[in-house]
Amino acid sequence: MKTYYDWIEYNSQRNNDAIRIYNYNLKSKVNYIEKGVHKNNRDVYALSLLLAKKRNVISNILDFGSNLIPQSNLLNKIDVSKYMFFIYNPYIEKINKKFKFKFKFIDKIKDLEKYKFDLIYFGSSLQYIQNLKEIGDFKFVRKSNYILISHTPIVLNNRKTYQENQTNAKNLIQNIHSYGEISKKLLKNRFNLKFQSINEFKYSGLKKRKKNVYFLNLLFKKKN
Repeated sequence: MKTYYDWIEYNSQRNNDAIRIYNYNLKSKVNYIEKGVHKNNRDVYALSLLLAKKRNVISNILDFGSNLIPQSNLLNKIDVSKYMFFIYNPYIEKINKKFKFKFKFIDKIKDLEKYKFDLIYFGSSLQYIQNLKEIGDFKFVRKSNYILISHTPIVLNNRKTYQENQTNAKNLIQNIHSYGEISKKLLKNRFNLKFQSINEFKYSGLKKRKKNVYFLNLLFKKKN
């Protein structure tokens, strides 16, 4: 099942949204309220950042396959001064704007190998990755202290990955991975699940919920 989706155009729009949200937060005493599933998932992200934060040193955070929106809406929630955010996305253009948090765009996955991350955030990105093993084989994944997966459809049985068309975007396909595949292929059985919550399935972009498929947030911590 092969289609073409314009990720460059998508991320360009998200960059504009990030600037708009950030500017709102600069003027407000409370954070910008995003629509739908994001209201809750941004809070899960913020709380996970607090868990992953190191004392007295900068904490390295990797937002895998995303853009600056999750970071732009951290203002008025937590102190972001002690974090360095790396945004990996091969289809994103740099933003010519200054933000009150430290960040770096990375477009080549091999460049992530030089860093150790305190938290890797897969925010609605795993469903657009067909081969989890290719990602899990990189050192930066298994060296991370925490892994957060949010607003992602996941099968809670032994069913193998299958594909479905995304209903709210033309030419976009989701890969629905099983929990077992995520644990084995991506996390290499090196992490323990510490937190799990469910989102409303109507925001998943899938037409119908199949048996044992849930729209989840999962936080893992590396085993001692």
